[in-house]
Amino acid sequence: MIDWAAGTCAGVSLATAARIAWLYWSGPASVFLRVKSSVWVALAWTFARGEFYRPVLAANGYGGTRYMPLLFVLHGLLIRAGADPIWSGVALMHTTVAAAAAALFVALRRVGVDARLAAPLAATVWGTVIFQQSATDLSPDYLAAALSLAAASIAYSRAPATPRGRSIAAGLLFALAATAKITAIAFAAPVVAVLWADGRRAAASRVAVWTAIGVVAMVAAIDAASAGRFHASFLASATAGLTIGEVVGAAPQFVRELAIKPFDVGVPFAIAAWCVVTTRRRTWAHAYFAAAIVIAVAIFAAPGTASNHLVDLHLASILVVGVSLVRRELSERVGAAMFGATAAMLVAITIPLPGIPSVVADVRAAMPRPRDAARALHAEFLTRGPYLAIDPIVPVLNGDRPWVIDYGSIERYYVEGTPAGRDFEARVRRHFFTAIVLPDGYESEITPLLRETYPRVAERKPFVVRLPAAD
Repeated sequence: MIDWAAGTCAGVSLATAARIAWLYWSGPASVFLRVKSSVWVALAWTFARGEFYRPVLAANGYGGTRYMPLLFVLHGLLIRAGADPIWSGVALMHTTVAAAAAALFVALRRVGVDARLAAPLAATVWGTVIFQQSATDLSPDYLAAALSLAAASIAYSRAPATPRGRSIAAGLLFALAATAKITAIAFAAPVVAVLWADGRRAAASRVAVWTAIGVVAMVAAIDAASAGRFHASFLASATAGLTIGEVVGAAPQFVRELAIKPFDVGVPFAIAAWCVVTTRRRTWAHAYFAAAIVIAVAIFAAPGTASNHLVDLHLASILVVGVSLVRRELSERVGAAMFGATAAMLVAITIPLPGIPSVVADVRAAMPRPRDAARALHAEFLTRGPYLAIDPIVPVLNGDRPWVIDYGSIERYYVEGTPAGRDFEARVRRHFFTAIVLPDGYESEITPLLRETYPRVAERKPFVVRLPAAD
């Protein structure tokens, strides 16, 4: 029964994944649905042109971002080789999702799950709303999750050959994961703790030491390659304006994010949590799951975080479910019900049914988003001098150097009154920019300033152009 239910869910997951990708990317060439994806593209585009991290404040633009470089460096290498900046980003994003599924499959096999069940369990990576949103976005979450889970699988292997090499490889993979997403480094902690508790103290020490060596070496190399701009950028942006109130609200925010993903993420999480609490034979999978909870709650303390940060938790939940099914600590009926609920949810939101929140419905409402709009916008409004585009895909597609790479950073600098924020405000107030391009519907702390100083509005879907008052 469980094999049939898991297989059905896997088939539905892959079919709905293909549906959402086809819907968004099969029509006229599109830009990404969310501006954060454009930030990643801009970082890759500037890297491809020899600018690896930009100074927080420079005469010709603003840098500052908390994003780690692995994803945008890979993307930048594709662009440097001649690939289209959007389509190469789409291909890279979907490659990282496949890598996460492969890492989950290997981890499931490592804990004793038969391949016939491990394969459909791994395919649930595509069976989430998180993935459906990622199909129209670009983010490092799946890449970091794949590297972290692969590192854990290698570290916990009990194969007799080359134990020293496995420990070193695991440590270096954890360090590499941190260059995709800095919080991924925290997954090394439960790995080291469980190895130590199992009496494999030499292996635990090697994982810890080589993770530390790898992180120090990679961060030093990144900072040297960027001439020190990496650490300046990261330190200026790392906390994202974190406050005590947001720290206190991290756990409730975590619960809310699970609540709005009830069947695909919330149900596997609840089942996995129950299995962790009730089992008497905990494994590294249970420790990995516990670490995923702690890391997710910590991440949700930072402003602007969303459900994409639940990727690691979802993988860990499925891993625990797999372990529990193999040990018969979880009823096959419960597992089958979980798969059935996920499959039904995917069908409902992909049709989509009336009254049910749906990524498909969101995509249809946002369409069309042709890249030609960015080029037409440039020809009509943006040739008279320097212009500011909050969505950096506009200058990238037109071959211009973006003034702002990470809009979230410039928002914080303005609110906090940093030198970059004051410089930005001064330029806007004296009409240094001949035009300001915003994504349709964009609202933030800087919006009142832009409305006051650039009152004229021209709408060119999916963008809005603000212009100074007519002379």
